[in-house]
Amino acid sequence: MMVLRLIYIALVGLVSTSCVSHWRGQEMSADIEMVRAQLEQQLEDQRKLRKKLEQGFGSLEVRFDKIDGRVKRAISRLQDDSLDSDSELQGIKDEIKGLKGEISKLKHESLKSQSEAPVNAAAETVIPETIKLPTKPKELYEYGYDRKKDKDCKEAVRAFLQLYNKFPKYKQTDSALYLAAKCQYQNKKPKEAIRHLNVILTKYKKGRKVDDALELTHDAFRRINKCKTALVFIEELIDEYPTYKYLKRAKRKLKKTKKKCGD
Repeated sequence: MMVLRLIYIALVGLVSTSCVSHWRGQEMSADIEMVRAQLEQQLEDQRKLRKKLEQGFGSLEVRFDKIDGRVKRAISRLQDDSLDSDSELQGIKDEIKGLKGEISKLKHESLKSQSEAPVNAAAETVIPETIKLPTKPKELYEYGYDRKKDKDCKEAVRAFLQLYNKFPKYKQTDSALYLAAKCQYQNKKPKEAIRHLNVILTKYKKGRKVDDALELTHDAFRRINKCKTALVFIEELIDEYPTYKYLKRAKRKLKKTKKKCGD
């Protein structure tokens, strides 16, 4: 249970360093809030999948009952020599074949839910494939960028996360994660955005997108009403990145967030 270990480590660190600075304490609180947001998102994803599976199996039960009735009627008509065997039996056979396919699909989804990846592997979220993605990192990034520009965020995110999964050391991978997070934020999925931004702030902390990621993380936490946590990220951005190209905007956000938090 990676999430529980992360929470445990964060809490132990908080308790064992009683002389730590107030600023460091705020950073730890922010880390805990980020992990909590990730856990809440995975629990919600699991709940939705369970509901989908329940509905799917319920629908199959109804259809099996109908097929059972058709088979019984077909047997009765066979005995009376009144069955059009070519059409009736073929129809039943085709429907059973279709049901078998749906059962396999539901079984696959059920197994996938039981072997879900750890929450902190945020960018490894599995997104159903619609068309084959490019295999080279440059082309994959450009494909995702074009999809985002065309407002096809779902496909853009799929491409960007594939880039992270396949080419984590590619020079544009942190930019891809940021764009994926921006898509999620714009689509009113701030917790998903936080998960992708967390990867940038932990695995690509020496990269070029940390400042942008800090600002967007602030925005995402504000959207889920985590005002104090949001404040930590916008303050870090202003303190640590004085040459940030959107510094004036960040300072306006800091002022608004402090007012919202009552500081």
